[in-house]
Amino acid sequence: MIINYNSIQAAEAEGCEQVLWVFGEDQEVTEVGAMNIFILLKTAGGLELVTPPLSSGTVLPGVTRRSIIELAQTKPGLTVVERRITLSEIMTAKSEGRLVEMFGSGTAAIVSPVGGLKYNGVLHKFPTPQSGLASQFLQQLSDIYYGNVEHPWAVDVLGTNFTQVRQEEADVANVSLENKS
Repeated sequence: MIINYNSIQAAEAEGCEQVLWVFGEDQEVTEVGAMNIFILLKTAGGLELVTPPLSSGTVLPGVTRRSIIELAQTKPGLTVVERRITLSEIMTAKSEGRLVEMFGSGTAAIVSPVGGLKYNGVLHKFPTPQSGLASQFLQQLSDIYYGNVEHPWAVDVLGTNFTQVRQEEADVANVSLENKS
């Protein structure tokens, strides 16, 4: 990745696959390519998964983002935080050995690890653990998508009679209308 406001073409010219979008003088991290960004940090209190807040107005909401946040909140020892994070904080965490991993999430990519950042002409490699959160979330989401596990987010479309469901919904709506009369 290349860190600046240039286009993806500029990133590719530098040998990078995506752009890490930063905002303002302090280089507030917003997104990676067209994906939401997640940074896993070691803190005094344990592990913290940071993602920029939607309240900033520079981050787009996403179903995959929300899914990862909800899955992460069920992991013991992991604190999920939606907060502002700067490039400087990420680079400091890397130099102190506190950066565990970084990944993007989006509809098409689902979960994509960030293996490094090119910053000021230098490629800074980031850990991409084989059994890290990125791979865990990718597996969990894939299992849900493909029906390998039962989950409230998934509906068995092959085993559902949608005509029956629509009729039941219509019956409920008619009952509600009749009660208002």
